[in-house]
Amino acid sequence: MMHTIQLHGFLGKKYAKTVRMDGLTMFQLMRGLISRFGPQFKEDIRVNNWHLINGPKKPGNDLGEEDLNQRLTKKTLHLVPAVVGASATLRVVLGVVLIAVGAYTGQAWLVQTGAALAIGGVVEMLTKPPSANAQSNQTDNASFIYNSATNVGSQGGAIPILYGRVQRASSVIITADFSSDEVIQ
Repeated sequence: MMHTIQLHGFLGKKYAKTVRMDGLTMFQLMRGLISRFGPQFKEDIRVNNWHLINGPKKPGNDLGEEDLNQRLTKKTLHLVPAVVGASATLRVVLGVVLIAVGAYTGQAWLVQTGAALAIGGVVEMLTKPPSANAQSNQTDNASFIYNSATNVGSQGGAIPILYGRVQRASSVIITADFSSDEVIQ
């Protein structure tokens, strides 16, 4: 089925406002868009938040992650940038304004709310968020705590969940303080 995909926001300015493409599912159409526009399109999709709308832009037509492999029913699709929370600078400014208004009117709760907003904004500005592939950017630090394979896990890294027969497992989740020579068979 031929679909018309309308790209909104900076995607429409950077690539194309309207794209016609044949596909049955949104997954197929996204693969086609990435093939057509290249890896930079994939990166633009990955680092930003998007609403995927099947049909006219109205409530109830949004597609979620679970809908990516379902057959599409409408011929028009919209890829719209999602509105994300306010920036840290805006929160600091709003917090200072709330503190001033609360102090002027004598409302302690308003001063407390403003202080929380301002402090949260300052902390966000000073904190660097971890990247999605932080574990792959690690340097190879040898660990002498364990008596076996090199410890490649890092704090905050993903813990794999295995189903079925385990062929190999490389992440050390927890350990006791003993060596493999002390284990009685």
